[in-house]
Amino acid sequence: MKDVVRMPAFWLLGMCLGVAAVYAPGFRTGFLSDDFMILGHLHEHGAWGEWTHSFLGATCVLFYRPLLTSTYALDLAVYGLDPWGFHFTNLCLHLACTVLVYHVGRGLTRNTLVGLAAAALHGFYPLGPNTVTWIAGRVSLLGCLFPLLAVHAFLAYRRRPDRIRAVTCVGAFVAGLLSKESSMIVPLFVILVDLVLGGQRAGRGLHLSLWIVLVVYLAARRCILGVFLGGYGILNPQDAPSLVENLNHLLTSVVAALAPFLVSRPDLPISLAAWGVVAVWFACAVAWAFRGFRDFRGVILSLLWAGGMVVGLYGSWSLAPENAERWYPALAGSAVFLGILLVGCGRAGLFLVVLGVVAGLPALRTGVKSYRETGTRVRSLVSIVAAEEPDTGPLFVYDLPLTRRGAPFLHFGLADACAPPFASERREVFPVHAPYTVQPFGLNPAAWLLAREGPVTVFRCNAEGLLQGRFTRRFLLEYKSFHTYRSLPSLPVEVKPEAWNPDLFMVSVGPARGSRVVVSLFTTAGEVRLERPLSETGHFDENLSAAVRDFMNYPGNRRGFLQVVALDSGGKATGLYSRWITRR
Repeated sequence: MKDVVRMPAFWLLGMCLGVAAVYAPGFRTGFLSDDFMILGHLHEHGAWGEWTHSFLGATCVLFYRPLLTSTYALDLAVYGLDPWGFHFTNLCLHLACTVLVYHVGRGLTRNTLVGLAAAALHGFYPLGPNTVTWIAGRVSLLGCLFPLLAVHAFLAYRRRPDRIRAVTCVGAFVAGLLSKESSMIVPLFVILVDLVLGGQRAGRGLHLSLWIVLVVYLAARRCILGVFLGGYGILNPQDAPSLVENLNHLLTSVVAALAPFLVSRPDLPISLAAWGVVAVWFACAVAWAFRGFRDFRGVILSLLWAGGMVVGLYGSWSLAPENAERWYPALAGSAVFLGILLVGCGRAGLFLVVLGVVAGLPALRTGVKSYRETGTRVRSLVSIVAAEEPDTGPLFVYDLPLTRRGAPFLHFGLADACAPPFASERREVFPVHAPYTVQPFGLNPAAWLLAREGPVTVFRCNAEGLLQGRFTRRFLLEYKSFHTYRSLPSLPVEVKPEAWNPDLFMVSVGPARGSRVVVSLFTTAGEVRLERPLSETGHFDENLSAAVRDFMNYPGNRRGFLQVVALDSGGKATGLYSRWITRR
């Protein structure tokens, strides 16, 4: 143990080399999902506009992240469309975060072993591929890197005040705010550091500087975005998770943070093995308590960091494998917490640190492999779809996976993958994701309806993202279900206005025969499907702007295909309406 304390740089370097070796195979992943959307937008609009507009120019989510997109633009300028360079940048950022976790852990406790244990747990965290191997996960890498750097500089300033450390602290905080909104916790967190750690405090000047920066940042957001805060939100009150669902998400997330290599899906019971790991950590906590609560101040601060970083996530996201990148900054605090807990248990605790890392390696390697294989699937699908001739009309890709074995597949991005700079010209591609295709009246007939107007092509995928079939206009017109829908009575539907308006998208139905209507809108961002009841008189009238805004405001979208179907109580279609909605 004394040798470890005397040579922390040696052990830290070895740890970083080990992390790099595990993640290196992920360099062959290529682009996935949102990666196409980000790079397509930067190719078309450049990075400068990101400093004066919302993230990627989107109006559906209100993010302001110009520094993040500037790093993508820099990679694009240096590496072109070679994904290797983007993955290399992500890995370097992850290694930098790992080193900073070591410094912050040591700074909070004055214990080198705690820093090394925390860095090992963070660097080899089994859910890391969601952040490191996915290029779009960089937002959380930067959202962890800069706040950690600000806290590290603040801790150094407490020990020995000087201008360089103060400027580093403030500068890192500014960079964090321009990368991810969760960085806003830094001014409050460093106040808590001064209060909890005690001893020599940083002084009012540095604290005041951080709060001034935060106020200026919020004012800039208000001027640029029109709101002080914003981001993902619940579209409709009825879609908000219940208290039970929130508690289940919380419980699953806590267990996944403590036993990530045994994490279950949120909709499945937590495995007994995961509960066993939690029991071991609890026993360590008891042992740590009996040894005198060593570094308990660091425990308090690490938990406050983790809690502050996720305060805006509960109710929207759980720590499932496909959502893990959003939790990356918070898990730095969890790593410090476990590092303090286990090092406080003596040699047995250090053994458990090593055992935890070793036990998680198979899951980590499997995650990296899953990303690499998913990238191969995405490249294959995109190459086939992009090879279709323009005269084949709109392309529909049915049952497109949102994720594949925890890796993002093409949640967004298929239309951008078939547009510049990845293709010579933009194609109208409509991805129809698997969760939206299950309807009581069978496969959504949008492609069949479009086949009446002209050429159309439909591809179908399996859960692995492999194409299972290709259907042309001729096949669709001969398909027996098409004749069923063609013979349906026309629904009396009125849509206002004629062109898409983000504040008013009024859909009025009636009078119509049936008990409910299903409104589907197909765009290049995917399909949104809404089910609403018909009144006793057979009428339906609602402004659906909030429900479909994310899809119609998608940066690459030009128009959407609206389809309204009336159903009776038995799920049988009783009327049909369809039309194009153009975007101004």
